[in-house]
Amino acid sequence: MSVETLPSPTDSQSEGVQNVLSGDRTIWPETRKTYEERLLSHFAEIDPPPTTFGSIALEWNDVRDVIVSHSGDASCLLNALYCYSDIRKAMGEGSRWRAAPVYHRQASSEIQSCVTESMDDSLLKRALTAVFLLMLSEVISSPDLGDSNTSYLHSAYLLLQRFHHRTKSWTGFGHLIVSWISLLDVRALIAGRDGDPLIELGMLDQSGASSEMDQRSEDELLSKPGYLIHNAIIGPAYSFLFKAQQVIRRIVCLDMHHRRRGTVSDEFEVLQVAHQIGADLEGLWNKRPRVLDVYDKPEELYNTLQPAAADEVCRTFRQYIANFLAIFIYLHRVAFVIYPRTDRVHRAVDQIIQLATVESGSENHRLPISFTWPLFVAGLEGSLEQRGWIIQEMQRMADLPSDHSPVAQRHPNAKKILQLLEEMTKRQDASRTWADSRLVRRELFVDPFVLI
Repeated sequence: MSVETLPSPTDSQSEGVQNVLSGDRTIWPETRKTYEERLLSHFAEIDPPPTTFGSIALEWNDVRDVIVSHSGDASCLLNALYCYSDIRKAMGEGSRWRAAPVYHRQASSEIQSCVTESMDDSLLKRALTAVFLLMLSEVISSPDLGDSNTSYLHSAYLLLQRFHHRTKSWTGFGHLIVSWISLLDVRALIAGRDGDPLIELGMLDQSGASSEMDQRSEDELLSKPGYLIHNAIIGPAYSFLFKAQQVIRRIVCLDMHHRRRGTVSDEFEVLQVAHQIGADLEGLWNKRPRVLDVYDKPEELYNTLQPAAADEVCRTFRQYIANFLAIFIYLHRVAFVIYPRTDRVHRAVDQIIQLATVESGSENHRLPISFTWPLFVAGLEGSLEQRGWIIQEMQRMADLPSDHSPVAQRHPNAKKILQLLEEMTKRQDASRTWADSRLVRRELFVDPFVLI
């Protein structure tokens, strides 16, 4: 695979923004160097990014420090950091970002230049960290930053595929970054990105990297006591989440957009594969780390952890479990569409709503964006009463914050997702059959790529 298959920056991106970077005082009251120093300082204190697959708040501070230290000797990473920081800074100020498209373009160009088979692991980790920051930038600026030709949400899978033989044995910081890229790529698959679904990553006996604690590693993250403690608690549950979410790659391969459907033999083949996927998911749940079961008992951890940490751990586990349960609903909608809802689907809907109810009853009262996909698929299969509650909660998630919570923590596609849910359920109620998300998105939106 050649480097040219990666996204190519275009000259049409953000015409005139280069004037900002050159220090034009009619547009910007300070030099490029001064502004970039501010962006670096802002990133060094920045809150955890909003991730659609689950919270990374507990490990973010340590990861952020490593990113800053690595950016000093990797221009592609530094420009990606500037890109993300520029967007987050502007969103926090309620203004429009200025230089992010140029930083995105520069970082992309530098990634293309440095990504070769001969690059050492140190540079590869920095390049992949840059890709992760660019993907985050695209998520929170959707759909303004990067189209299908320049977006890493559309193309990061090429790097996952190309370097899997090297990255699968990574531990510590490198393993975490690659896993986050892979989880974002799964969300992009659901949103309709084209290209190889990487089904081999969804095989449970191959999807996880070696345990970080089984190996001695010279790694900045593994030398941080705080991260080691957090990872000892969260790590097994995160590994469970990662493996489960990769199974979605196998489910996507069964839908009408990735294989022929409709004939008796087609549907029989799909059912055989789907039954195996369902069995794999049940087996994974039965082998889940038991620490996940404390998701609703933070007060019982207060003698072991600080209350704030205990609350965050349980909140993280609720997000993990909700996203796992959503896979059963997604599998049914893809593979068993002509069959009635199973007890497993009904239980998954009930349990997702239960988890969301616990979360929405917390102090923040606004569900984290990682509940968006579980609520969306639960709303498609739930009762009228359940759907009403879900729509109410998703509306609250879509509304601008009335308090001082960061705007960046609100899902950038929240209003589109709510519109999509309402339109799909309306069609399903009228036809008494299943509505395909991808087809409805193409009808509703100019850009049907809606990351949920």
